[in-house]
This record gives sequence, C-alpha cells and structure tokens, in this order.
Amino acid sequence: MTAKIFTPVTKERISTIKANMKRKGLSFEDVANLIGETPANIYATLRGRYTEQTTSNNLTEIETALAEVLGVRYIQPYFNDLVMSGDEK
Repeated sequence: MTAKIFTPVTKERISTIKANMKRKGLSFEDVANLIGETPANIYATLRGRYTEQTTSNNLTEIETALAEVLGVRYIQPYFNDLVMSGDEK
C-alpha cells in the first residue's frame, strides 16, 4: 500500500495535533478515549488510511477534544505560510 499524499492544510493539521498530543503527554489511546474511538482509528487517521472527508472529520473531532483538554495552551494550526491554489492543493 502506498502512503497517502496529504494536502498542505491536512499536513499542518496533523502536525499540530501531534504537537498538542506531545505537549499534554497524550498517547493515541488517550486521544481515542477522549473522543470515544479506538486507538487504531486515531492512528489510521493520522497516517492517511481514510478518505479525505473522513480524515477531515476525524481531525476536527480530535482538534476539538485537544482544545478542550489543553484550554489556552492549545496550539492552533498555522495556515498563513501555506501556498494554496483555491482548493487546498
């Protein structure tokens, strides 16, 4: 199986999620428990195993849970330096 190629925006979201997980010391299992999913689902989402829409939905759910846990310490994704051609490519 070949690796999925993420858009720059999706890459930034995943990078930010991983940074927030590290900041709080959370594992895939911890994040899975926060949103009521399996650790395998979290891992698969961050590795690109799902469709773009499913990945985006899962990332939004993870971001929301991490923002609630971290509060003001939550790192926001930074999109201003990404080159986009209208549709996040």
